[in-house]
Amino acid sequence: MTCNVPFVVLVLACGTLACEGAGSGRCSVANETTGLLQLHAAGRLPNATSFLQRAGHSMATGAAGTYTVFEDFEDNLWLIRLEFLGTESDEKGRVTDSSTSGSGGAEGSAKFLTGMVFPYKSSLWFSYFKPSMSPVTSQVGTTLQTWVRFPGPSTADNYKIGHTMIGFDSSAAGSKLLFLDSSGADLLYYFMFLPGWSLPGRITPPTSARKTTSLAPLLNQWLRVLISVESASIATARVYSEGGSLLLYTSQDFSALGTQISSSGTAGLRVYYVRDVDQLATCSNGVAGVSSQTIATDQGQCTSNFQAPASCIPGMTYTCDVPSALPLGTHNLVCTGSDTASSETYSFEASFQIHVTGDEEPPVFTQSSDIVVNTSSDIAQVMFHVEVTDNCSAVVPYCAPASGSLFPVGSTQVKCSAVDTAGNIANMIFHVNVSEDDVASNSSNTGDGCGSQGPVTPLSFSMLPNITVAAEQCTVAQVTFDVAATGGCEPETVCVPPSGSIFPVGSSTVTCTATDVSGNGANSSFQIHVTGDEDPPVFTQSSDIVVNTSSDIAQVMFHVEVTDNCSAVVPYCAPASGSLFPVGSTQVKCSAVDTAGNIANMIFHVNVSEDDVASNSSNTGDGCGSQGPVTPLSFSMLPNISVAAEQCTAAQVTFDVAATGGCEPETVCVPPSGSIFPVGSSTVTCAATDVSGNSANSSFQIHVTGDEDPPVFTQSSDIVVNTSSDIAQVMFHVEVTDNCAAVVPYCAPASGSLFPVGSTQVKCSAVDTAGNIANMIFHVNVSEYDVASNSSNTGGGCGSQGPVTPLSFSMLPNISVAAEQCTVAQVTFDVAATGGCEPETVCVPPSGSIFPVGSSTVTCTATDVSGNSANARFEVLVTCDDVPGAYHHRRGKKGKKDKKGKKDADD
Repeated sequence: MTCNVPFVVLVLACGTLACEGAGSGRCSVANETTGLLQLHAAGRLPNATSFLQRAGHSMATGAAGTYTVFEDFEDNLWLIRLEFLGTESDEKGRVTDSSTSGSGGAEGSAKFLTGMVFPYKSSLWFSYFKPSMSPVTSQVGTTLQTWVRFPGPSTADNYKIGHTMIGFDSSAAGSKLLFLDSSGADLLYYFMFLPGWSLPGRITPPTSARKTTSLAPLLNQWLRVLISVESASIATARVYSEGGSLLLYTSQDFSALGTQISSSGTAGLRVYYVRDVDQLATCSNGVAGVSSQTIATDQGQCTSNFQAPASCIPGMTYTCDVPSALPLGTHNLVCTGSDTASSETYSFEASFQIHVTGDEEPPVFTQSSDIVVNTSSDIAQVMFHVEVTDNCSAVVPYCAPASGSLFPVGSTQVKCSAVDTAGNIANMIFHVNVSEDDVASNSSNTGDGCGSQGPVTPLSFSMLPNITVAAEQCTVAQVTFDVAATGGCEPETVCVPPSGSIFPVGSSTVTCTATDVSGNGANSSFQIHVTGDEDPPVFTQSSDIVVNTSSDIAQVMFHVEVTDNCSAVVPYCAPASGSLFPVGSTQVKCSAVDTAGNIANMIFHVNVSEDDVASNSSNTGDGCGSQGPVTPLSFSMLPNISVAAEQCTAAQVTFDVAATGGCEPETVCVPPSGSIFPVGSSTVTCAATDVSGNSANSSFQIHVTGDEDPPVFTQSSDIVVNTSSDIAQVMFHVEVTDNCAAVVPYCAPASGSLFPVGSTQVKCSAVDTAGNIANMIFHVNVSEYDVASNSSNTGGGCGSQGPVTPLSFSMLPNISVAAEQCTVAQVTFDVAATGGCEPETVCVPPSGSIFPVGSSTVTCTATDVSGNSANARFEVLVTCDDVPGAYHHRRGKKGKKDKKGKKDADD
């Protein structure tokens, strides 16, 4: 068909948009070519907007769902986007139409690009030097898609000659590209770097790193090629069959080729001999292409269910640490994933920010009724409570005057405000009406203080008795009481602390205040006495001890038991256990004192008699009879015990010690088996006595080892900072943990220090309570970055079109606002630095904060992606010129008070 429209409209509208949907669905080749040649001759290129419109239309007719096609060869405009290199042929490639070739393009399209024209030497460069005709395809997270076809044998057999180069990072300086060499029986494929567009100067990986596969199974089918930029140096390539099966995979670290992948390169093609290419498209590769994103809350909710973007790569899966619902605010998310479909699995991690916005509902106040108060003086203290709720967050109301203020006689407006986390503000106003009322002369009061039958009964408290209670569990007591004032008119009583409170051992004061509806008041107080532990410890009475000895003294071990109702107590005996007792009877007095000072005593006796066992013919052969001398009472060598502490502090240790020999010996060890031993060495002394009074002693050591593990640092990565001066202030945070106690790291130089240009070692140390030491070292690398002379930066500070503008703030003006009800003011401002490269500005306090009356400093700091920084500050002055005692902005000082406490309004 031929569109009956003017020529220029023919190219832009008829060429792709208008005519494809009408009639036969195609504009004639003659119209397209003629229009193209005239447009080219007039020097008019298609603008970017119409170009993307055509791309979007093409995507709807066959490209993958997440891809945007930017060249489909359907409109013949590809010729204008060419930059020819070399003079090997006049035609430089051609667009082939399925109606003449007998075969269609990729995904059912009608046209495709072929590099084969006779004679056999033919080159085609596409879009290298016209970046406006191709989107950026080299940013991290971007995937470039195209379709290639290797035709099968022909009568000339020239299908075996040729290759295809697919550039994804192309600029005037050269190209990083995927090379597909199909000139032999095998397909050779690998990445290469082509600096300066010089084929002889190309940089390739070693032969061992190049990959091959049989070419025959790949002939005569459209193969989908995906080139993904995974990082600033790594690119991966995948080739799929027409049915979607992954056939080939390769990757390249371009740093090994002496270069990096830029963030501004475009697509390019070199088709050599009989090779077909169709449909160039791009896709943002899921989370790998996300830097930050702003999303709204779900309908009617204060949270958002974030859905990570889909992956552009078949078989690429990833998970994100996203909670089920993201609340309002900014969240740092990390996603990890891997390419499970390829034989060489590639894993990645992507970090980005999600900004959740959407709370547009302000807080809601419960309207407070006006308060009416009578007073017998010219002022009254008024307490009130306001309630406010918010749909998304807890909010705190601020009222002026505040609850508890002194209100003069008359009507005073109270304004309450509340701000939620999204900055929505709500206000509520009510009045406090104070009237002066002489209760004593009010003859209209009733007998009970509320009517006309007689003078009012004065509001008062009867004498409040003190309360004495015993503590529960020796420490505190919950005490309830009922206190009410009498007289007045409908009095209400409030006590602090209130009835039912928990009171500690000792004396506490309770203050009660009563007010009535006429504004009369009365106060009184009483004491709560909580008695603590009055019970002394209790000894288990020890029986007298009888001991025989063959000498004139005997060492006697004993153990006494004592308990207390409130705390653990330790008995002290004199003489102590283990002392040497003489022949005869010796009194032992034991005492114990609990934490409340209660004392308990217990007395028993140690009776020692002298007995010669050797002459006792009544002993048996085993030491207890008449058949021979007794075996001496003794201990074998007692080994020391070493154990590790439980929870780093102490250990419970059990042991089994028994003496041998003698006659029916009994052994006592102090401390006994099962005792708790602290970290370190403790001595256990064991004594044995038998029924004949013989004794033996021995001792051993308990070694409790404590914390032997040093703290553990999380290794900090080296910090890289750029500065436009010779020093930079660097903040950092180090993390250290310990198995037993909290530890604090100490670093030298400390965080916040000024670091000079160069590399500075930072050594951090941490010592736990056991004296174990851990160290960790990292470096702060500061490089001097002269922003003003950096010619590689763009006019905005980020590229190659001019010198960078230094990062700076314009002069920030001070802000002066009037306080609301002379208390505070919410102040918003918009501050941003200029220059630098993608600067971000943070102010403290932030915009929207509540500022008190007076002058407050706001400090703003800007940093950019190159590490440059700038600071500025300004003042927020909140004024209140008509309240006594307030600061006057006009002179910056307090007004003078007269003898009545009133200010001079002109001061």
